[in-house]
Amino acid sequence: MKVVEAYGFKPGPRERDHDVSRYMRHFLEKKAAAKRGTLEYATAKLFANALLGKLAERIHGSGLLDVEREAQLHGFGPGLGAAIHGSPLLRASLKGPPDVGSAFAPEWATLVLGRARALMADITARGALLISTDAIICPEELDLRCEGLDALESVGSGMRLEHRADAVFIARARLYALLRRVEDVGPGEPVLGRDDTWAVVRVARQGTSESEADFAQTLLACLREGRDVAPTRIRKRRLTVEAAVREGKPIHSLVQEEVRTGFSWDNKRRLLDRDSKPFTQSTDTAPYRSLSRLEAGERQRQIREGGARPRKSRVPAHKMEKALTLLSGGRSVREVARELKLARSTVGDIKKRAGVGTVESEAGGADA
Repeated sequence: MKVVEAYGFKPGPRERDHDVSRYMRHFLEKKAAAKRGTLEYATAKLFANALLGKLAERIHGSGLLDVEREAQLHGFGPGLGAAIHGSPLLRASLKGPPDVGSAFAPEWATLVLGRARALMADITARGALLISTDAIICPEELDLRCEGLDALESVGSGMRLEHRADAVFIARARLYALLRRVEDVGPGEPVLGRDDTWAVVRVARQGTSESEADFAQTLLACLREGRDVAPTRIRKRRLTVEAAVREGKPIHSLVQEEVRTGFSWDNKRRLLDRDSKPFTQSTDTAPYRSLSRLEAGERQRQIREGGARPRKSRVPAHKMEKALTLLSGGRSVREVARELKLARSTVGDIKKRAGVGTVESEAGGADA
């Protein structure tokens, strides 16, 4: 590796003693003085966290509520807001210039987030299995002592051991569970769910609509079966004002929806083995090696969520036939893509359409 240019930032007294620094110190001291779980603790934490959002704030009001209100004041019947929401042309006509808050300072937000990610990277490099903004999962014998941990401890934070586990299930960032063998769980020790083999002691379930206990039962069932058997559940919610306008229903209407926890990969990192099955196998991940691959991975996520349509590419008949032969013979999507010089997402689509085995995720399309 040849370094062409490198820049570093070392804060001096003026960069350390300013309004933001004093603000953060004030609320971190209040948080440290309060008992965890109390209103005082939560309030101090929220005030400290809220500042960063204001520095990088983006306010995108839809304007639908104002349109609906004005339309009815002028004698039109309800439903104009829903009609505008359903028309891309009308929605585009409502868009005005972007609006931001008075504290908007993206360069400050970038410095804060950049520093936070540098600290996370330093700790992750020790051998962590997963790290997020407020937790780390790692082997118990791992030595976390590094500059990043020193920096955290200098502001009253650190790495406090909260749970021990015999195994960890990680589907993606913020969707994981810590498990202990049932024979190791002491009498009265709180668990979220258990079966004959495992007890779930901790979960993170971002992107799901299940309670912690329901998610624990869903995960245990999937581990027993060795595949995704997440049940469909009914979620009840009341429509907000804007949601009611969009859907043409009364405000605060109670609606029911069928929801199901999904375990597909989030593409924040690149899966090294796209064909691994999350409930029976594991695979390492790696950072994306180029911006184009990162963008391709992001597009695959949008396709899964219905926000984009897959681009169809024409595959020569002889390559299609060869791909099907190789896949039927047990070759992986990665191997077939490399041999035939096709995108992995293309080979994954061929495999899915032909019903050759199963494809757990489109995340491998990040290398397309």
